[in-house]
Amino acid sequence: MKVVNQGNPGNKRVLRGVVFVCTVFAFLFFLNQSIHADVVFFEDFEGSGVNDWHASHGTWEVGTPTSGPESAYSGDQCAATILDGDYVETVDSRLIRNASFIVPPTSENPRLRFQHWYSFGSRDYGIVQIKDSGNDTWIDISDKYENSSGGVWTRPYIPLSSYAGMEVEIAFYFHSQTGTSANIGDINVSSGWYIDDVTVTGGESVTTTTTIQCPSEALYGNHADQTELLRHFRDNVLTQTPAGQELIKLYYQWSPAIVQAMEDDKEFKEEVHELVDGVLLLIGE
Repeated sequence: MKVVNQGNPGNKRVLRGVVFVCTVFAFLFFLNQSIHADVVFFEDFEGSGVNDWHASHGTWEVGTPTSGPESAYSGDQCAATILDGDYVETVDSRLIRNASFIVPPTSENPRLRFQHWYSFGSRDYGIVQIKDSGNDTWIDISDKYENSSGGVWTRPYIPLSSYAGMEVEIAFYFHSQTGTSANIGDINVSSGWYIDDVTVTGGESVTTTTTIQCPSEALYGNHADQTELLRHFRDNVLTQTPAGQELIKLYYQWSPAIVQAMEDDKEFKEEVHELVDGVLLLIGE
């Protein structure tokens, strides 16, 4: 990728223009979130949404966690194997969405996305499952989540194209072993699995993973609250429409040049900081 020569004042004007355009578009997207994606369903476990799910064998809970991540990913509530403390041994339980749904056609790239935080004892795990609503056979569709998520919320991407056009149900399956340590009978459990912001969508998808530092990380740090808020806005608002996806592409295309310019010019960095702070004030409301 060609990086703009930062020594040319004209190039600084271009970079300021790119930052300004991204900022303006971010404001417009926040104010007009009704430019809508093909969202089959979205669940954040707030309000009456908690009644849309049930647990087999009763392990799962919905509420405000005081263990594990100690807060939901968004809002006040999430689903969890346990909200306070550690789960128990010898559990096989599913968190199941009550209603079935029709998976969008393959041409719309149907996918399941959700936020999760997990910490399991050895040989315990979580996995996402799906089944045709006409039978009782659950099929694994995700990686087996073992050990821990590293103390952070992560957002898996699970394609559903194999089930396009089918009426299906989804579940989060949790398994804990009996006597999982070296000495059989010893207890080896942990804080468990926490799920939030579950969504099934169709439409074009944009991959935003990059090894290049982006301006928000350069301004606030990789794990700062401000950076996480911007990522949440990107993943849950901008990715949902073609125009938003183009904005993401523009942002990452220009990120190396913008970051380099901020490193070379303190005044320019302060200008970018002010613009992004304005976006944060709006989307954080």
